[in-house]
Amino acid sequence: VEILERTNTDFRDTTLINSEPETNPLAPDSIRKPMTVNQKERWRVAAAVYYLPELMFNTIEGDKYIHNTGIDAVFYHGLISIRTGIGISVSKGITRNEVNYNSYMGSYNKLDSITFNYNETQHRFEPNIYTSSQNVWDTLVQSDSSEIIKRYTYLQVPLVLGFDFWKKDRISIGVRVGTIMSVMMKARQLTGEYDPGENLVIGINQLTPSQVNLNWQAVGGIAASAVLTEKISLEIEPQAKYYYGSIYEKSGYAKKPWSLGIRASLLMKF
Repeated sequence: VEILERTNTDFRDTTLINSEPETNPLAPDSIRKPMTVNQKERWRVAAAVYYLPELMFNTIEGDKYIHNTGIDAVFYHGLISIRTGIGISVSKGITRNEVNYNSYMGSYNKLDSITFNYNETQHRFEPNIYTSSQNVWDTLVQSDSSEIIKRYTYLQVPLVLGFDFWKKDRISIGVRVGTIMSVMMKARQLTGEYDPGENLVIGINQLTPSQVNLNWQAVGGIAASAVLTEKISLEIEPQAKYYYGSIYEKSGYAKKPWSLGIRASLLMKF
């Protein structure tokens, strides 16, 4: 009896020491095994190419179209995203000038000098008359207007935050808000200079100001994304922009412009 009691005691002790907690094979992985650092959700990166046509309001020229294109880097973490990159914005602007001039009235031959040669045969002096054509303008100053069309090219750097509030299968919808810095790279004149004809230009006064070299914009929109392949997706984002200040230099035109557009981008995730 004593031998059996010792044997049973030793068996019970060994079983308690060597036993492991029973696991349920049907339980989720998060319950069966604790999540390691490598299994936690990481930041993902995507490269995007986009095109954005927009219509701007509250400008001196009236409503005008702007074309934007560029490349972006998008950083994803769960439902949150951060977008930045570099782009080009191209638009046209009209500069109106007032031209003051004197009207052309005609021309006459102005006497410059006279020389004489002695003709020995006829015993007389023969004159040589030298003249030049002289234009005549009216003394009354008149005014005319002219328009110069320029193409403005801006370099744009955006910083946009996103949050996807709805996801199902391959489709997701979210909001995007941020700011954009625009720096003028080039202003190219598309029209020729004012042609006064034969009128005499007295002076030219610029009536409308040129555009500023730097402007800031606030941007917001609703984005809808569709996964096309494992790495490529398409995003469509109707958006609105509001300019923090006037886009014109030294202007009494106090209205701040705003615009509406649709941004289409193709993303490749890494």
